Parts: sequence; C-alpha cells; structure tokens
Amino acid sequence: IWYANYVVQSRALIITIGVSIFLALGVYHDIGWKKIAVVMLISIFMLVFLKSTYFDNLISGLGFTTYSTSIRMQGFSYYFSQMKGHWILGLIPLNTYEGIRAFNWRYYLSDLGMFSILFEYGIIGILIFNLPVIRMFSVYIRSKSKDLYLLSVIPAAVLFSYMSNNIYLVNNILVLPVIMAYVEVFNIQQERLFNPTSGKIKRITY
Repeated sequence: IWYANYVVQSRALIITIGVSIFLALGVYHDIGWKKIAVVMLISIFMLVFLKSTYFDNLISGLGFTTYSTSIRMQGFSYYFSQMKGHWILGLIPLNTYEGIRAFNWRYYLSDLGMFSILFEYGIIGILIFNLPVIRMFSVYIRSKSKDLYLLSVIPAAVLFSYMSNNIYLVNNILVLPVIMAYVEVFNIQQERLFNPTSGKIKRITY
C-alpha cells in the first residue's frame, strides 16, 4: 500500500491491494493465531488510514464529477457507442496509447483497463486475453489445498487489470508472467502432492 501510494501513485492499485487482502483472509479457512495477528495489525492500520486526510482525498478523487473518473466514464461511453456492428472483432485497428478526440475531449483506451481490449478486439479478443485469468480460477477451483496467496492473487489480478491498469500494456506486462508462474508452480505441486485416484497425500522427497 505504501508503494502504491508514494511510488506508483495509483488509487486503483491501492483499492486492489486492500480488497484482495481482506477478501482472501475473509474466505480462507485455515487461519492460525499468526494470521489473526496479521489481520488485527492490518485492521488497525486501516482504521488509522480511514481517519486520515489522504483517505478523504482518495474518496473525493473517485467521484464521478472529478476529472480523472469522469473522463474515463465519458471515454467508456464514447467507445461503447462506437461498438455498434463491431462487437465480434472490435474496432481494429486502434492503438492503445493513441487517444481519440471527441466532444472537445481526448479519450485514451489505456485509461479503461482491460475493457480497452473489448473495444479494440471485440468479444473474441477479450475471451482470448482473459485465458490466463480463466486458468487461474480453474487451477484454484481444482486444487485440494486452498492457498491463501493464490486466493489473493486472483482478485488482485482481475481488479488491477479491469479498474484501469491493463496487464497487457507494456508498463504492466511483467505482472502477467510473475502471476502465471506462481499459478503453474502451484498447480504442479498440487499434482505431485495428491493422488488423483485416491485423493491421498503422497510423500515427496526433494
């Protein structure tokens, strides 16, 4: 959260981190006293954060009347209106970094997160680009041991990418291989630990 605030300066990333942590801890069943202590510390931190001036500024900056949010909503509405007859393949060719000037404003697809892929490549494109996300959900659902880190990574990846930080943009692309590497290693470990026919844990020597 500190990194997101002072280095990245991204409201979307701060919200993503907060929601993912509490969502993961909220539905995770195997929570010992150490994790309870962590939850308490995070809760205390959040209480202090909620009382701060920064939080007030953060909330006010999310309003639909502010420049940052309102311009994104207007851009989304504009691109959505242009999609008539192009839902299958999208508005190809559009460059994600190029803005389109309309109604005395300049709208940027990069401001719309993963929704920009829907406008660029249509329904087929967004299904293809979401295959890693679908894979993450599939691995977690099929896993016999519910990993807390993976449980937090999935909503973080989805929220981070859809709120305004498309993981396929060059600035964010390193997020994708790191997440997918963890997912695939976790999947391999699950296959080694559990016998798919009996469901019993097998002893492994490394």
